[in-house]
Amino acid sequence: MQPVGGLTLLVNLLIIILGSIKKKISRVIHIKIKIKLPRYLPYFIIAFSVIAASWGLIFFLNSSFRGDSNFYKIYEVYYKCEPFEQTQSDRIVVIRIDDVQAYAWNEASISMIEDSMEKRVPVVLGVIPYRVEDDKLLIASMKKNLCNLEIAQHGWSNDENTHETEISESFEESEMVKRLAEGKSVLERVAGENISTFIPPTNINTNKSIEALSEAGFKTISSQGNTTYDYTTMTYDYEKGVYFSVDKIMVDCEKAFSKKKVCVIMTHPQDFVTNGKLDPEKYQIYLDMIDELQKRNVSFARFSNLESQEKTKSYY
Repeated sequence: MQPVGGLTLLVNLLIIILGSIKKKISRVIHIKIKIKLPRYLPYFIIAFSVIAASWGLIFFLNSSFRGDSNFYKIYEVYYKCEPFEQTQSDRIVVIRIDDVQAYAWNEASISMIEDSMEKRVPVVLGVIPYRVEDDKLLIASMKKNLCNLEIAQHGWSNDENTHETEISESFEESEMVKRLAEGKSVLERVAGENISTFIPPTNINTNKSIEALSEAGFKTISSQGNTTYDYTTMTYDYEKGVYFSVDKIMVDCEKAFSKKKVCVIMTHPQDFVTNGKLDPEKYQIYLDMIDELQKRNVSFARFSNLESQEKTKSYY
């Protein structure tokens, strides 16, 4: 809060100094100074102090929300993030929220983050890098909950075509590595740590993209298929245009558990909106899903936890 304090202190010092100088001059030259301060000067000074303080506060918050270091410091003070304790179980669930991005479905994205945190459930956010740092509300929600989130890259670069699989297919591998690094750099500024998980747009990978991802430093790929971290089930099937019931999601997870596999649940903010606004009826599916999973004593994890599972023998 240095801009606010500094400006306010400066104004107050000027008032004190001017008053003191006036008295001293009167005593030294023994004349009565007839010059009076304007009647409205005190009100002007008060108004100036308020405006200056407001300007300082706005400047501070604006620079903070852009991702500057002060932002994280202020939330270290007021929103100390404590990692959740998890039930240690071989029934592991990863909730993967894709298409988290600047401004689009903002209310739903933030609600999913905040409600997951309230229920003490860590989640993976598949974040599209393009302009994400400009969305101050979304960044605020992510930053204050970082210790219980994993930010994964969901797109090829930090340009407006970041989420188009078709664009990536035209890249040479070296160009793809360069573009991946651009998006990765943006998300690492947000996360304050290395980004190691990649979620391809439309869940499609090619041999070329897998090689480029490895070269760009990604350790985990979660897509469509049968590899360890590919999604198991979902909240909404876009091909069929239907919602999965909570019962259906539980059945799919139980099948994964029976095969000693992780149940990766893919979901999206747009699954729970109508006309761009959060739809409480649709959103209840997400909340009910978490409640039901908690009743089944699963262990919620993030991909970054699972990467080190063999070393730590712990899922969270």
